[in-house]
Parts: sequence; structure tokens; C-alpha cells
Amino acid sequence: MHDSKSDIDTEMIKVNVRYKDIEFSAEGAPEHVMKSLLEWIRKYLPEIDVASKLRVDIDYIKLSEIIGKYAGYTDNGEIILKEEASKLSMSLRILIILAMANILYKLGLRASPELTIHEISYNIPTTLKTISSRLSELKSEGLIKKRKTDKGVVYWISIKGILKILNQL
Repeated sequence: MHDSKSDIDTEMIKVNVRYKDIEFSAEGAPEHVMKSLLEWIRKYLPEIDVASKLRVDIDYIKLSEIIGKYAGYTDNGEIILKEEASKLSMSLRILIILAMANILYKLGLRASPELTIHEISYNIPTTLKTISSRLSELKSEGLIKKRKTDKGVVYWISIKGILKILNQL
């Protein structure tokens, strides 16, 4: 975990790749090295480039910047909606809460990206029945997924739900 944004800005990576007789080396900021590597792959491995055009990659940095305007988390991993989120629809607030759980999970700050309806409702001042209705709508649109567990039904955001946040906010 990083103590400040400046720690992230100063991180450097080094990459060395060899394919047959062709070599690639780069060192620098992660986003610059990644860009250079992808250009090299497009040039020397075009079949990978074709597949990459079909792949949906989530920009988690952009997602966290967008979500950061509306939500945050406490030291114990509790997700909190900020005042700015009150201007959004309930469906978007639910998606933001589930996206935040997903990000915290990917960062190792939560054990799971899944939340119960009670965990979701903590930040939304309405009845569980209303939240349940919105969850059903979001699931039918393919924006979230759900499953039954020993602690009840849990929900998590789908790739389609993440893309909706990225495209709508």
C-alpha cells in the first residue's frame, strides 16, 4: 500500500521481452513502459494485436478516479458514499458501491468483491424492499451478478456494470 500519490508517481518498472530473435527492453513509468510494450507487440506479433482489439480491458485507474468523487472507504474497508453521490440515481449509487467493493478487493483491502443487501443499504436511505427492486433491475440488465452463500445472497458488479459507470459518469 502506498502512503501518498507521490509514491505512485515515482514508481518505475523494467521489462525485457524476447520473441525468437527479437528483443524488447523498456524502463520507466508503468504507463509509458506498457504503451511501448503494446506498440512492440503490435509490430512483431500482429496476431496478438488482433485479439487485443476484441478484448475489453477495464481502466481501474480511471474507474477509481470516477468513483472517488462519489465514494470512499474507511480503515476497516467500510464503503462510504460521499454527499456528491446523493445527486445520482439509486441504481448508479448501487453500482458505485459494488464497483468500490470490486476495487478494494483487487487492491487486497477486502476479502471479496461481493456485498449483501444490508452492506449495500448502509449508504442508501431507503427500504430494503426498494433496494431489492433496484438490484433485481440491475441484474436483469446484466450490470450485476448474484449468488447464494452461507451469509445470504451476495451481489457483485459485472464488467458491463463497470463499463456503464465509465461511460455514464
